[in-house]
Amino acid sequence: SLWEVLNILVLFRGLGSLWKNGDQCKPNPCQYGGTCKDGIGTYTCTCLDGYQGKNCESDGKLNELHNNNGTNHKNITSITDSPDLHLQNETKAPDRKETDPKTNVSPNPHTRIVGGDDCLPGECPWQVNMYVLYLTYKKMCSVVVAVDKEENTEMMYSVEKIFVHGRFVSATYDYDIALIKLKEPIKFSIYVIPACLPDADFANEILMNQKSGTVSGFGRLYEHGRVSNKLKVLQVPYIDRNSCKQITNFAITENMFCAGYDNITKDACQGDSGGPHVTKYKDTYFVTGIVSWGEGCARKGKYGVYTKVSKFHAWLKEYLDF
Repeated sequence: SLWEVLNILVLFRGLGSLWKNGDQCKPNPCQYGGTCKDGIGTYTCTCLDGYQGKNCESDGKLNELHNNNGTNHKNITSITDSPDLHLQNETKAPDRKETDPKTNVSPNPHTRIVGGDDCLPGECPWQVNMYVLYLTYKKMCSVVVAVDKEENTEMMYSVEKIFVHGRFVSATYDYDIALIKLKEPIKFSIYVIPACLPDADFANEILMNQKSGTVSGFGRLYEHGRVSNKLKVLQVPYIDRNSCKQITNFAITENMFCAGYDNITKDACQGDSGGPHVTKYKDTYFVTGIVSWGEGCARKGKYGVYTKVSKFHAWLKEYLDF
């Protein structure tokens, strides 16, 4: 199955067929006695013991993990070059209290991003949304790729397991990273393409010395405002470490970096933790960060704080087949 880098409970998931209207359980697509539950444009199979997969087609033998080194994104519409995009607010993470830096603040997965312009179809093909269904005896977790529900390009996959970093600190959001393992491989298309995971040296020396990166996600249009039902995208400048540390009373650890604006209302807002921060180099987009936390939404003198993916290369190699 395909593994994806992400922050606590979000970002990437498994696949199925294109969403369609009607009863997706007629005829029953679930194999080996699986029970089908119809959804909006999709379905979910509850498999008997010993079987797994979108249609319960697997006897439990896992596919080998694989990565996507060398993926080329030259056919993706450039976020920074598009004349129709006037990027505004970014995606951000849990809001942190300003009174006590040692306060234990838990992420809120139900809050979302501030503002931003619509991400055009195929422009953010690595974006994923996550759904958790609470049933009477069982909790089911699924992810959706190509997440623009009006384009009928979405695909849904089931999550098999989530690996949270063992040193994650909820009080400071240090080590704010996790991996999600899907029950089946993602089927790529022009709307579903992974961003590449760079080597640590390449990320530190080349990618993070670019002028800016790009974030995307669903979120609030302003602080405490309504949630957007469209995928948003924003270009955010990299901020040097010293400048970032000077404007906050919270710890900016070696596992974090800052991006955004200090005097323009372009920022993330209380949510979408785990959303992607990608950086373009030549014709390829690379994962450079994970939306982690921030102080309010688009507040003057404040930046967004991201998990620095390059610091976790060794940890990722424990799970990924490089």
